[in-house]
Amino acid sequence: MTPELIAPTTHLHTAWLRAHREWGQGLHGDGELVRRVGHIGYGVRPSARGRGLATWALGRILEEARALGMDRVLIVCAADNIASARTIERHHGVLERIEDTDLGPVRRYRITITPGA
Repeated sequence: MTPELIAPTTHLHTAWLRAHREWGQGLHGDGELVRRVGHIGYGVRPSARGRGLATWALGRILEEARALGMDRVLIVCAADNIASARTIERHHGVLERIEDTDLGPVRRYRITITPGA
């Protein structure tokens, strides 16, 4: 099955709840940090990790950003999330700095979007 980006709908609420429960207690990848320090956020439920889904999804989102006329985006991940850092770096993310936030240290990356690429 090929992944596809779709808009969130109430039809998917039950699946979202199952994924959310899989994350367990504590801070989740629900976008809390993105609103304050980045353009793009993503999370992959634990049972679906290691399949390249984050790399695929980030690539599709960068295509959407390009279509919107954006020439660069900011993306952050927890400083200790090496898998996410690698995903960002696969898409030519350049580490600007590691900064402390009220949610803990984060890696701050810029990705330059090449027009028509």
